[in-house]
Amino acid sequence: MIRPEEVQLSYRKGTLEARVEQKMFLGDATVYFLNIYGQTLRAKSQQREEFEVGDRLYIDISGKHLTSASMLPRMI
Repeated sequence: MIRPEEVQLSYRKGTLEARVEQKMFLGDATVYFLNIYGQTLRAKSQQREEFEVGDRLYIDISGKHLTSASMLPRMI
């Protein structure tokens, strides 16, 4: 399982390309619903950089979840 706060978002090339499907403001953070290979992944971000619905961006998964994320394209 990949926790939303373990997902890092960036416009710079990263591990996987994703598209922002929805976003929800939670006060000090924003939750993004990302489409990756037809699957939805949630990311919780406190970054200053804002991403908009429809944006294409890249994600990286931190720490112990990196192995799970690298398996994502094969599972789909």
